[in-house]
Formats: sequence, structure tokens, C-alpha cells
Amino acid sequence: MHTDSWKKFENRICKRLGGKRRGADYKSIRGGNNDCIGIDGFSVEIKVWEHPYYQMMLDETRRAEEHRDKPDDIPLAIIKRKGDRDNDALVIFRLETFEKLLEE
Repeated sequence: MHTDSWKKFENRICKRLGGKRRGADYKSIRGGNNDCIGIDGFSVEIKVWEHPYYQMMLDETRRAEEHRDKPDDIPLAIIKRKGDRDNDALVIFRLETFEKLLEE
């Protein structure tokens, strides 16, 4: 996939969620931050893969957890298969996160 394609997808998704794409962030001690800025209450990782698979999706949800700005931010992975429409992207979070949301 051409670099511009996934960057444009990240831009579109961050905008739809009310934020903007963070871009490259190599200065953090944590090894980077989540993909979107300005989305209060969420930590979002966005990926486009030709063949998404379970372990990759799990890794991205965990990365969203690790890259939270605040401990209470809800970690989400938004994953799209290369060539699919944006509306067919999946929004994924772990069962443990879902259970915590139900408790609130």
C-alpha cells in the first residue's frame, strides 16, 4: 500500500471522530502515541492491512491501551482491509474494556 493511502485513511477517520491525525511521533519515551489528537476519552489506533488477522487486531488494541493519554481513555483499534470502504472498517476493543464500560 502506498504510504499516502494509509495516511489519508488515518486523516479521514480522525476527522470523523472529531480529532486530527497525530503523524509520526518518535520523541515519546513510550515509543509513540495513539494515532489521533483531540478525541477526548479515547485512545485510537488506526490500521489498514491487506490481510488483517486476529493477532494483529489484538496487538493494535493493546497498543491503544499502552498509548492512552489518560488512564480512563477507552482504547480502540480501527482496522480496515486494503481496498474496502471506510464504512466497513471494524472498531475493536477487548472484552475486558467492554465489561468496564458496562459497569459505568
